Amino acid sequence: MALLYISALAVFTAVFAIKEGRKAYNSGALYIMDFWNWVELIIILQALAGVATFFYSEAVLEDVASKMKNGENSGLFGRFVNYRRAAVWDQVYTYVIATLLCSVTLKMTHLLRFNHRASLLIHTLKRSVGPLSGFSAMFFLYFFAFAILLHLTFGLRMLSYSSFARTFEAMVTIIAGDINYDEISSTTGNLGTFILFLFVFVFNICLIGFFVAIIDESYHSAKDDEQLEKTDYDLKGFFKYQLQKLKPKKKARKNDNDNSSSISGPGYDEFKVNVMKRLSTVFEDLDER
Repeated sequence: MALLYISALAVFTAVFAIKEGRKAYNSGALYIMDFWNWVELIIILQALAGVATFFYSEAVLEDVASKMKNGENSGLFGRFVNYRRAAVWDQVYTYVIATLLCSVTLKMTHLLRFNHRASLLIHTLKRSVGPLSGFSAMFFLYFFAFAILLHLTFGLRMLSYSSFARTFEAMVTIIAGDINYDEISSTTGNLGTFILFLFVFVFNICLIGFFVAIIDESYHSAKDDEQLEKTDYDLKGFFKYQLQKLKPKKKARKNDNDNSSSISGPGYDEFKVNVMKRLSTVFEDLDER
């Protein structure tokens, strides 16, 4: 079943690559100026890498299985089969597919611009980039400062704070709401309780409140923007517009066929001669004047 899915992905990627190649050929240098065209190219390369990695990992697995059947890896203590190489390539395949899904998700956010609410979300994020960058710097500054404080205070007495990696993990769980208050109070006493209260107050109340305020302000600013309703279209309106663009072409073709059929009648030559005579008389009158 996996082979069927990968084969379908390979066919779709090939067709999509041909389409993008034609688009790049027609657009010329303007093609590389668009960010989303680069996203399309990255998706194509990641899909091709995923297909190639899948077939190579399957070939490695078949090679290891054939060696096991032939008994090539048998030793003093019996038969030993090393699946490390196959496991490594299977992990690489997982990573490639994961990056492909990330790129496809990014493309989906671009396609959701036709939806008014999704477009409002995108405009909100764009407006909040500047304030959130400053907030992120302040957040990580406080986070690392508290990590050093908690590691120095609790590191010698509690296993969950014995290293910086474990301290970071414990701090994230506290921010998420999982607070081991009994262990901290019984181990470190009033000092640990005060530090824990200070950490929860700074992160769960102050910094999270700042984050929500930034998002809320950006949301209302994007919602009040009148240009948002003028520039963004919903998906239904987009398809309706594209269908309306196709209708005049069909009518024009039909009119051309009707005109050609009517013009090719027996009286067309006589009509043409009369028109030319009238035009010649008009030009003669103009010359006399």
